[in-house]
Amino acid sequence: MDVRLLDTAGSIALALALLALGAASALFGAALPGLDALPIAAPAWASQAAGAWLMIAGAAMLVPALARIGAWLGFIYWLMFMALTKLAALAGPFDLTAWVPPAEAIAFAAACYARARAPAGGVVLRLAFGMMLVLFGVVHLMHRDIIASLIPAWIPYAEHWPWLTGGVNLLAGAALILNRFTTPAALAIAAMFGSWLPLVHAERLLGAPDSLFEWTFALTALGLAGAALTIAGRAQTPPPSTL
Repeated sequence: MDVRLLDTAGSIALALALLALGAASALFGAALPGLDALPIAAPAWASQAAGAWLMIAGAAMLVPALARIGAWLGFIYWLMFMALTKLAALAGPFDLTAWVPPAEAIAFAAACYARARAPAGGVVLRLAFGMMLVLFGVVHLMHRDIIASLIPAWIPYAEHWPWLTGGVNLLAGAALILNRFTTPAALAIAAMFGSWLPLVHAERLLGAPDSLFEWTFALTALGLAGAALTIAGRAQTPPPSTL
């Protein structure tokens, strides 16, 4: 397998996800639900400005000559977003699910940091993504009823799937943190997140095409799948190219 293709595919998926997330936020004039843990909806102009920023970052990442600039713009955006979601999580009573938005924002920030070819970018992405997966795994296992409710009715044994998804997240997260079996772990996660697009999100989007939550939910899966492909590609790349 040509690892450069994995890295390229990851870059494109991440850029498209950021571009589309920004477009959704700007068009709906609302904060990204599921990613945004703030209890009060942001003003329409603020969401539109943030969406425009993210659109510019994603679009620039698709142009080789502007890719690093776009990646740095994305990094700054998600770093600020992470701070806001973290403050929101700290403001209320402890709830493990409230830490999912900050973890996703950190993973996106790390992916952009790696895309900017910043120092130790590959290592930062691998560790940030691994810790996010561990959190995902714990959430899936502790809140199996919520996860099962997201599974389409036509898929049998919905109540058992959270055990599998939670276990895969935990094992893959541990593998990335420990830097063991990194490529198969990242590919497994990319395949799992990517499979949710046709299996879970397509039906939900068809049923609610005007739902910002559903668009955010689906595009987050696409972006995280892209980050996972980046990890898989860079895990087999010689050290100078991983920075």
